[in-house]
Amino acid sequence: MIMHASSHKLFATLFFLGASAVSAQAASISHDSSVLISSNSDFKVSVYDGKAGYAGTGSTFGALSGNFGDCTVEAYAFLHNATTGKNGEIAAYASFGPAITYDCAAVTAFAEFDRGDVWTTNNPGTDFSGGDAANYGVSFETISGGYDVTGTIDISRFTSGTVYVLCGGFEDPFQVDLSMSGSGQSDLDAGSASIDPDPTRNMYVLAFSFDNADGSYETISYAYTGSSSGRARFMGVVVDAERVPGPVLVSPVAEITVPGPSVELTWTNDVANVGTDVWSDVWVGTDPESLTMVQDASDSEANLTRFSHSLAAAGTYYWRVDNYLEGAPSGAPATGGLGTFVVEDSDGDALPDAYEERYSDGPQSMDGSADSDSDGLSNSEEFQAGTDPTDADSDGDGLEDGAERAAGTEPTRADSDGDGLLDGASITIDRSDSRFASWAAEGIVFTEYSGQRSFRGEATIGTDPKNADSDQDGLEDGVETNDGVFVDANATGTDPLDTDSDNDGAWDWYEVAASLTNPNLESEKPNIPYPLPAPDDADDGPVKVYIMAGQSNMVGYGTIAGDGPGTLETMTGTENKFPHLVAEGGGWMSRDDVHYRGVVAATGKGPLAPDVWGGNFGPELGFGQVMGYHHEEPVLLLKSSQGNRAIGFDFLPPGSERYKWTDGNIYAGYGDPWRLHPAGESPEVAVWYAGKQYDDCFLAEEDMGPAEWVNATDYPKPSWATRGGMIYLCTSAHTSSPATEPGVGTSWQKYWKEYSIFNAADVLDNFAAEYPDWASRGFEIAGFVWWQGHRDQYNGPYPPRYEQNLETLIKALRNDFETRYPGSGAANAPFVVSTIAFGGESYDPESAYGQIWAGQMAIDDPSRHPEFEGNVKSFDALPYWRDGKESPKPSGADFHYNLNAETYLLVGDAAGRAMIELLLGNRK
Repeated sequence: MIMHASSHKLFATLFFLGASAVSAQAASISHDSSVLISSNSDFKVSVYDGKAGYAGTGSTFGALSGNFGDCTVEAYAFLHNATTGKNGEIAAYASFGPAITYDCAAVTAFAEFDRGDVWTTNNPGTDFSGGDAANYGVSFETISGGYDVTGTIDISRFTSGTVYVLCGGFEDPFQVDLSMSGSGQSDLDAGSASIDPDPTRNMYVLAFSFDNADGSYETISYAYTGSSSGRARFMGVVVDAERVPGPVLVSPVAEITVPGPSVELTWTNDVANVGTDVWSDVWVGTDPESLTMVQDASDSEANLTRFSHSLAAAGTYYWRVDNYLEGAPSGAPATGGLGTFVVEDSDGDALPDAYEERYSDGPQSMDGSADSDSDGLSNSEEFQAGTDPTDADSDGDGLEDGAERAAGTEPTRADSDGDGLLDGASITIDRSDSRFASWAAEGIVFTEYSGQRSFRGEATIGTDPKNADSDQDGLEDGVETNDGVFVDANATGTDPLDTDSDNDGAWDWYEVAASLTNPNLESEKPNIPYPLPAPDDADDGPVKVYIMAGQSNMVGYGTIAGDGPGTLETMTGTENKFPHLVAEGGGWMSRDDVHYRGVVAATGKGPLAPDVWGGNFGPELGFGQVMGYHHEEPVLLLKSSQGNRAIGFDFLPPGSERYKWTDGNIYAGYGDPWRLHPAGESPEVAVWYAGKQYDDCFLAEEDMGPAEWVNATDYPKPSWATRGGMIYLCTSAHTSSPATEPGVGTSWQKYWKEYSIFNAADVLDNFAAEYPDWASRGFEIAGFVWWQGHRDQYNGPYPPRYEQNLETLIKALRNDFETRYPGSGAANAPFVVSTIAFGGESYDPESAYGQIWAGQMAIDDPSRHPEFEGNVKSFDALPYWRDGKESPKPSGADFHYNLNAETYLLVGDAAGRAMIELLLGNRK
């Protein structure tokens, strides 16, 4: 089937919300057309995942991510960034026929979708409304076997439009049914659309138009019926529709009665014109013409839909919400609709009837001006504060409500700052008790200022009841026991009013959580100050290059943004940790003396900052800060890493021999094109070779080690082979023959292509061109950092052989970099190893984790590796584990340390301190 010019418009408009006016008419829904997408040159679907131009592996064909407003169309996994013009292409998998791409480079305008209203997937019952707009994803998966898919689309804010159903059809037929429903309305059925596909084509778009001008219908339900063979697959649904214009929908909207003293206001935001975030002003008052702003958009987070407002008195109230839709809480907002509610007051004393009935004998039995509980607050003031007018101490913290209002603490919360100390904690020191006889008044810090304190009749200083961390050192007041005795992180012995109790140059929290030194002993201190001083200009000398490597946790999953637990913003903001990461004027501090360069994964280039390569970070952030402090010369962090890789196979270093294990299998040595095979049998060439990730991360192509090409051998796609000093990638599965011999055979280009990858060697080979400002300095390999181990748990011999493989890796890296860059210092460069830390508890020595951890810790034992004494150091990262409840992802991501920023920072920081020990020759 040849597609004509109108086919371009079909998908171009798929991602543009129409702006034409819609006249009111009866609601309807109908099947318009079923369009076969061809693979001819006139119609292409671009493949781009919004990040790296890569559309996924295995049975998952990628995901949509990022801002839909910058994107176009999709088939298998498709995304195009019209703003940046980035286009990635991928050959379709064999069972899906030829590659399908759509050249949309010329398209520049795509309207923003209302997420949650427009997208569903092949996951039945999945509802993406309320998803994280900054990282919104829709997966398109192939699922074996026959299945049915059902789902619903919210159309309550659409007047009319078209529903496009994306289906993959091969040999087997499939059917799509749509219907429209609404409260009190009869369902409207679009009828069935059945397709008996052309076996040479595989992608269809089924269009269903609908009209909902009067807004009486709320949902469209869809049902996809596949076949038992699984040769027809549902891909996704998208809506192109005219959105119902504002106002913002508020609740309560009608004149309903609420009890007070506070009311919960909720609303539905309008859809952003720019980006995905919406900010809101909230207005409340008794005069609809003169409302008071009670929530300022510029002082609140984006996408709020709820606000609790305290009422000053009973009466009739009006309120509205205004939305900022242009990507920032500034400019002219869109004015929302007006809502109203009533707080009844039959006796006119400013106390709602419901409040009086709750705390007295009836709606007219309490006087608003009286002070029923004699706590210093009138009954009206208690209503406004939300306290109990019949209980002088509503929260039971030892302070009367009136005293708390005067002190600025919360009379409804016993521990206003959440530090573990009650606002009104009472402490009396009795010097007749022999335990306290030697105590001097000036040496005692009592609890909160507002509490009761006495020491021979004297009052002394106390912590701030409105601040959980009075000295802002990262430790809450409740754990700083001020007795000079460190017990654990919950009883530190430190002074809650002194950031550095022992005056050793490192704040108390850092000694407790990072360096693991005693915060009360000046003689026991870390080898760097904390916080670190501001960076200064680099001196002359070669650039210090540190090569950092490992699997996904070296890649980095530390979360930067968000106000929840475990994010970098929370750490540096409300928790007062790592203040040197924040610039003096706000925002993240960027170090000009330390540059980051990520290759293979976590790709990025620039001065070191938390977000130098994206929305996450790895140990490079903490490590780079320490090394920048230590060195006078510039520092380059060259991180070459990849997730889900084992040192027992993927990172298996040169020099590793194949071996027979107790399970009767022969395991691969470096370069072998297979993982294992039974002893006595010949292995088949696999799609990976032992040590490939080592090669991809560190070596120039001419130094890589895949096995030599062999004639009459089955080569799968992909696989690798060496021929004539070149590395070749198999692009089409075949049995080799002289005609397919890479580089020389008559038809070799049909089956092979020359292989290349940009990695650490490319950066250093072209150092002057990559870093022209440093070209005259040259560089030296100052050290290596390794953090890896999760993947090795899954294969029997890998855990017990971890130490042996790590020893070989250290020697191989030093040798390979010294050989390629003679005189660079790589031959004896310090090497730091971090252990795994999953779970934060000691491992069973016989378990896989236990053996991996033990191998990592043993690598710097001079009795086992005397050649590494003084130049290799490992450290235990278990103390840096943070539980899910303290983390951005409470469950399901323990293998990525729950995405906790503190873990990644502390591991990097510890690696830096370990590196300094080696550099200074101090193995303390």
